[in-house]
Parts: sequence; structure tokens; C-alpha cells
Amino acid sequence: MPMTPLSVLRRTVSWLLLSAVAAQAAPALKAGVFEPPRAAPDFVLRGSDGADLKLSRYRGQVVLLFFGFSHCAEVCPTTLATLAQARKALGGGGAAVQVLTSEDSVVDAGGGTLARVISLVLSDRSTMGLSQTGSAAFTVSRAQLPATFAQCTTACNITVANTTGSTRVTFANTPLSGNLVLNGTVDYARTTGSLSTSDSGAFTPLNSNISSLNASRKLTFSVLGSAAQTGLSLLTVEVIGGRVIQAQATMGIGTQVLSCFDNGSSIGIPACTGVTVGADGRTVTFANAVLRGGAVGVAARNVTFNGTVVVKGP
Repeated sequence: MPMTPLSVLRRTVSWLLLSAVAAQAAPALKAGVFEPPRAAPDFVLRGSDGADLKLSRYRGQVVLLFFGFSHCAEVCPTTLATLAQARKALGGGGAAVQVLTSEDSVVDAGGGTLARVISLVLSDRSTMGLSQTGSAAFTVSRAQLPATFAQCTTACNITVANTTGSTRVTFANTPLSGNLVLNGTVDYARTTGSLSTSDSGAFTPLNSNISSLNASRKLTFSVLGSAAQTGLSLLTVEVIGGRVIQAQATMGIGTQVLSCFDNGSSIGIPACTGVTVGADGRTVTFANAVLRGGAVGVAARNVTFNGTVVVKGP
């Protein structure tokens, strides 16, 4: 079977787990080891609470980094349980091991069907993962360190209702393995808003995230499925000091790119006049903002954008 980046990552994580558990019995760690040790570069991910999460926050501790995905009802919860078991096997040393996860919100499950995941971190520090494929009922799994895992795959009695700007998840006697029952509601903010354009149709994003690098902050919005293939599929807005310095919209699978950015007049690209980010750092407004570009080999054109989109968050 050919090796994909994901399979390489899974194999690397597996080596880390096996080696960490075996380290107590054997002094030689047989895994991907850097000798001499190298300093890991800092990075920023979107936390499950919507806030930025930096690697440097866990300086001095062991970190296992695992990337999960939306359509992952069988593998991802099991992997989380494996991580928990490995942490428990380390005994007292396991308290210094931090497990960080990252996941997509919506993916194309094939045939135009979307798969959705909702990740919730509760006050007892357990993580709830809800999964839905198409219009099927939601299933749920619950992982709690050091080594507790439970799930419901049928008749879970979960209701997910989208309101203006937020989503409400309701558990009504949701049965989990291990004789656990969930009741109650959880509310969280979601990606909202839409944009209209002068000649490229409307854009209503399903996913969004924020990433930071030094003083730069990038807000990304995207859609999936057939909408991503035929219309606007991706929008990125880069901000420094509260000012938008670049915005880029992609049509289809990279078939056309429209842009605005500072100091672009020398090559015929307009400044991002009319593109602003609100004081919350998540709300992006386009007010008659002009982006320029088009397909390769075709004369560039100006496209006017209007509307507001909001990145998901607390």
C-alpha cells in the first residue's frame, strides 16, 4: 500500500506511543529520535475552545500531536483512547505528557455528501466528539483522561440546531457504553455570513479558522463539495495591526484567483480598500471591495465583493 502523509503521521505517532511505554523497561528509545535534540519551532493551532493554542505553552513537557478528521468515527476516538492508555502506562510521568488534537469541521465524504464533526470540551475536561454523515443521525464518543472511553453509535437521541450565529447541541438520555447517560445542552458559535460578488456568484462559507505568525493574523473561510468545484471555494484575509494587508479569493479548485494587497499597484492589483476586520478579530466586512485576477491565460478583471463573514469561535 503506498504511504500517504496521513499514514506516515499515524506510523510516527504509533512509534512515539510504543517507545514511550517501553522506555521504562528499555533505556534505548528505538523511534524517530533527534540526536542531539533539536528545538521544536513554535506554532499556533485553533484550540477546541476557539482560542489560539501555542506549542510554547507546553514548554518543558512531552507533547504528542495527533491530527484527527471529521469523517473519523472509528479511527480517531480509538486513537484518543490509545493515547490515554499510553499516558496511563507512564505512571506518574504521564502527568507531564500533553495530548493536542486538531480536526476539520466538515469534509466531503464522496458523492457530494458532507460529513460533519463537532468537538466539545466539557467542564470535567472530557472531550465529546459528535459525527454525522449526510443527513444521518449523529453518533457520539467521549474520551476522558487518563483512560476512559465511551461511545454511542445508534439511537443516540442527539439534536443539533443551528440558530443565528451559533449551534445548540442537546443530549436527551443519550446512552453511552459503560452505563453512562448524557443529558443537557451546549451552545457554541459557528461560521456565519455570506458574500455577494459582481460576477462570481455568492459565497457562504462552511468552515473557518484563524492562524497567526508573528504579527500577521490570517482568517480563512472555505466551502466544500460541488460548491467548491464550481464557485468561490476559498477566501483568506491577512491582517497586521488591525489593518487588512491582503485578501485572496479562489474560484473552483484553483482555477481562478482574485486578490488585493498593499503596494500592489505596480502590478495592477488594487489595495484592500473596503475590506475591514472588526474589533473582535473574527468579523470580516467587504464594502464594495475590489479584488482583481482571473484564470491563467485570460485577461484579468475586477470583481466587487460585498457582505460580512464571521470566523467560528467562543
